Amino acid sequence: MRVVKKQKLNGSDVRRLITEAIAASTLDLPLANTKLSQAWDACLRGNLKVPKLLRVIRCKKCGVLLMPARTASVRLIEGRAIWRCGSCGAEKHFRYA
Repeated sequence: MRVVKKQKLNGSDVRRLITEAIAASTLDLPLANTKLSQAWDACLRGNLKVPKLLRVIRCKKCGVLLMPARTASVRLIEGRAIWRCGSCGAEKHFRYA
């Protein structure tokens, strides 16, 4: 049996996975979630900084891709955007101008 080594991914590969996840989200949500978790795992394994976009669009509790009106609900209250995950109910708070 041949042993296959896993390649380490760099920052450009992580960005590519994120854009593929966003593109796939309209057609195939499980594929988008898989690509998103691959990007997250690559950042953690490769000791890379997690991109801001990945931190925003991924649920911190369950890891699902957060898309307004599809997998998350968004409320705008007093200069803050509150994103609620549709699968686990976790909330993320962001400031906006």
